[in-house]
Formats: sequence, structure tokens, C-alpha cells
Amino acid sequence: MLSFDETVCGTVSIVTAADDTAPMAVPGVFANFPLAPAFLTWSLAKVGGSTYVRDVPAADFRTTLPAARTFWNVYARGSYQNAPRFSNRQYFMPGRFLYDLANGVDTRSYPNGLYEATVQVSDMRGNNSAAALQFKIENHADRDRLRSGAELGTVGLTVDLLQVLDPLDVGARLCELDPLAGTTPPVDVVLTGVVGRQRILFVAVLVE
Repeated sequence: MLSFDETVCGTVSIVTAADDTAPMAVPGVFANFPLAPAFLTWSLAKVGGSTYVRDVPAADFRTTLPAARTFWNVYARGSYQNAPRFSNRQYFMPGRFLYDLANGVDTRSYPNGLYEATVQVSDMRGNNSAAALQFKIENHADRDRLRSGAELGTVGLTVDLLQVLDPLDVGARLCELDPLAGTTPPVDVVLTGVVGRQRILFVAVLVE
């Protein structure tokens, strides 16, 4: 189990990155590039308490690929395929597969306390791996009112809540106002772990 001492509050979105290795060696420029897991589910539970999300599928490629129109219902912003093409140039580099587990979760709907999010991935032969992330939900009415007042008092800033966030480039914030919110939205939780042959990254992105 992977854990850390971080606290989230307000509204967050939960994103995970996961990939698998090819069962056979792939020759040429695509050698050693990752594959998407065939099946990905996630759960959310209060440690020592209730389970709020239980084994909900976030991606299921066991029988078919998602239609192009539903691409962003499965993948989170910041995803790109192997050997991606940006504008008129192709880059022969590994893809980045980010999965949107929950978008716009209001943590104020949950009791304060310690929670655990678990992601499980598997391939077509039933090989599977899992990673777990523990974090605290801590909302305080006085702080929320102060924060809301500060945000309402901000003049001349336009914040794109759907801006692409790269956890490698954005530092962690602990539920506090970011003076550079117009250019760098805060990220509450970042955790990377290697579990078996599948790698899983958790990101909780603060959007309010």
C-alpha cells in the first residue's frame, strides 16, 4: 500500500495514470512502448468506515475500443498515444495514459477523515496489479467562507478549470489560495508508484 500525509478540501478531480508492458517484444521504433491495461476499476473508502465507491470501471477495453466521441469520458487531459503527433511533427516517445476516475468531487459531501482510493488494472489473461492511496479530507466552514470571499474579491483573473495539468510541472498545494491561480492551478495530491508490471499514478486536482 502506498500512503502519504496529505490533505484535500473543496472540490477535486481524481486522475490515475496506468500502463502495461507488451507480452511479446515489439521490434522497431515502437519497441518498449507501453500498452493500456485491458480493464481498470477504482474504489474509494473511508479507512475504518464506509465504502463510497466500489470497483467502478474507469476503462474497459476487453471487447472494444471507445468511440472517438467518448474519448474524453475515459481519458483525462494530458493523455497522448505512443509516438504522438503534435501539429505537423511526430515524436517517437512513449504514450501517457491518464484515466479520469472522478471529475468534480465535492469533498464537503464526505465526513472529514482518512480515506483510501484503490485502482486495480488487469490484462486480457487476468494478470492484475493494484495501487492504493491514502489521503485526508479536511474541510472547515470558517476557512471555506474565507476562501470563497477571497475568490469573489479577485478582480481581473480568468481561471480555466479545465486547463491541462502536468503533475511533473505543478507543485503541491495544501488547500490554500494560490496567488498565481491565473496561470498555475494548484494540485493537492501527487503520488507515483510501481506495482508489478503496471505503473499507476494518482493525482487529485483541486478545481475549487
